[in-house]
Amino acid sequence: GVIAPQGRYGSEARLELAEVAGARRVVIFRGEGGRELLGETLSSRGARVEYAECYRRCRPDLDPARLLAPWARNEIDAVTATSSEGLRNLFEIVGNAGREPLQRTPLFVPHPRIAESARGYQVETVVVTGPGDNGLLAGLTAYFSAAR
Repeated sequence: GVIAPQGRYGSEARLELAEVAGARRVVIFRGEGGRELLGETLSSRGARVEYAECYRRCRPDLDPARLLAPWARNEIDAVTATSSEGLRNLFEIVGNAGREPLQRTPLFVPHPRIAESARGYQVETVVVTGPGDNGLLAGLTAYFSAAR
């Protein structure tokens, strides 16, 4: 069966689950080069850990003008980032010309670790939402409802 933490995601939340604490054999599905925390901690607890790397993170080859033009017309009200790597890729895509607009646009993230990355990029407004798509949607809705 599927064992998942309630209310938050990430390796840290999974490690707190009683079912995971005593696991003997674990398969971790992750992207290439994913974090080692979960596997290393479970191994130190005596579990045999295997990795199934089933996706690759890479920066898309995107023309930055597709983002810079709407920002110049004040058409982008918010940005969401679901990973620190995705946020880094976005900053690389927009380059120097898009850095300031991206820093000024409210950024919504589902995890404090991503918020920490955003602060490193000097993003002015970072909102940590609940987990997953539903958390992001609720955070966006609450933010823009309060702004009215």
